[in-house]
Amino acid sequence: MMEDGKVAKATTVDGYFDALDGPVQEIALALRGRMHALGEGLTIALAWGYPSWSGQERILSIIAHSSRCNLQLFNGAQLASAFAEIEGTGKSLRHVKVHTLADVNARIDDIILAAIALDSSAPHRVR
Repeated sequence: MMEDGKVAKATTVDGYFDALDGPVQEIALALRGRMHALGEGLTIALAWGYPSWSGQERILSIIAHSSRCNLQLFNGAQLASAFAEIEGTGKSLRHVKVHTLADVNARIDDIILAAIALDSSAPHRVR
């Protein structure tokens, strides 16, 4: 992690996670683990400098901040009414703030699974 709390620009997915430290790295790795467990068949690549998972379209991304991680949902606006944890006002893009390892729980799994299912049934094209 750089001094200003931002992550140095990574060139690989592993490099992104390796550049993190402390509790934020633990949270990011836990989210990554959930994505691997729940998102079998999804591809992972850096998009806009962040690890992003895609099915038919881009679905989710993990973005580390100085004291938390955001689970970005590229079609989160479609899921926001079903999950109070989903925040933001974007036309499509929304996020869930993950402050602790305890926040990586069954509810996060439900959100991830709903986002994957939405991509399967109604993929949203990401610019």
